[in-house]
Amino acid sequence: MPLPDLKLATQAIAATIRLHMAASPIWAPRPAPVVSPRPPDEAGNDPLTLFLYHIGRDGSVLNRVPPNPEIAPHFTPLGLVCAYQLAAHAMTDDIDGALDAQLALSAAMLALNEHQVLTSRTTVAGTNLFADVGVADPTTRMNITLLPIGQSEAVGFWTPGDMAPRLAAYYQVAVQLMPPAPRRTGARVLSYSVGVRAAGAPNLTTSENSVTLVRPGGESEDVTLRPALVSYGETLRLIGDGLTGDHPRLILTGASLTGPVRVGVDWSVQLRGPAVEAVVQRTAGVTQVPPGLYAAQLEIERPGAGGATEVLASAPVSFTIAPAQSALAGPDGNGRFTVTGQGFAPAGAASSDAAVMLGGSSLTRGAGANPAAGEFVVDSDTGYRFAAPATMPSGSVLPLRFVFRGATSLPLWVTVP
Repeated sequence: MPLPDLKLATQAIAATIRLHMAASPIWAPRPAPVVSPRPPDEAGNDPLTLFLYHIGRDGSVLNRVPPNPEIAPHFTPLGLVCAYQLAAHAMTDDIDGALDAQLALSAAMLALNEHQVLTSRTTVAGTNLFADVGVADPTTRMNITLLPIGQSEAVGFWTPGDMAPRLAAYYQVAVQLMPPAPRRTGARVLSYSVGVRAAGAPNLTTSENSVTLVRPGGESEDVTLRPALVSYGETLRLIGDGLTGDHPRLILTGASLTGPVRVGVDWSVQLRGPAVEAVVQRTAGVTQVPPGLYAAQLEIERPGAGGATEVLASAPVSFTIAPAQSALAGPDGNGRFTVTGQGFAPAGAASSDAAVMLGGSSLTRGAGANPAAGEFVVDSDTGYRFAAPATMPSGSVLPLRFVFRGATSLPLWVTVP
């Protein structure tokens, strides 16, 4: 739930009031009011002020312990509780002006009562709130609470000198400022073993890659996968030791290949300390590399006896190339969804190679041009369409996965129509 600064929190609350009041039956046909962030005694000609007068730490996250030693304490979210004073100001010095101020405050309070939780999905009068104010992170969440300020306590907030008490409402808003992005990894020790190998030879122990998992509510988490489950264009890391030398090369083997294949320069193979990094491509040289399970072996060159160049090879380690689901669109008028990505129908693929899982249900591959309920149709290597089974409850939020020769994509989240 991160925000880069508190200005966006104030703007989001003010926009909620402004957009709601523009469509409010008790405020219309008046235009949407200006909601100023200035203190109430500096309101000028602004009918409403939303003044941030205090900031404190959010006790619910103050003592949160990092989940494992991989994450340092400074990754603990900076949870804040912001105190706002919402006040309305009469635009004229007569009775109508005073009553209009009470009407404006009523409409503003109703706006915040209707929208007590603000997320990337919040729409106010048909307008996406966060898009309107420029909040880009889809995981941002703000909780707004009307504080039960007592009469005697409220007098001390805004009653200068011997003046009469001023009418205002007080709100508490829970937000978080953006910390450095934590990264979850597996345990430091993956396995225990005793082995014998030639001194100085390269040795690979595992593969890994980093992905961002998105939950149904839009929250995301960076996760390190071991062994690697990597899609095209993503970075594959092969972990080991003795990884020094010249001209590193990766050799792939797998059931989808007719034999060992050396990857091309487009894989950008590099030695980086205790790891080899490569960017996975659709081809290795001129050979197609479809999704599936593979093993990677490293070859490096070092000076040998008598000045000759010696080629050393590691044992292979396994990794999986998965289809990539990039975007979900739909449903259309017939309840069909469209998924774009890559790796859905590589050259030479058979119809039995592909499967689609929606929740715990396996969809049937459709025989026609358009999928019926409970079916999917692969249109090309970069897109497929499907329709949810008619027996699934409407409104259910389920993970969608595309499987090709046992390699499973990361999920997209589907709301059943």
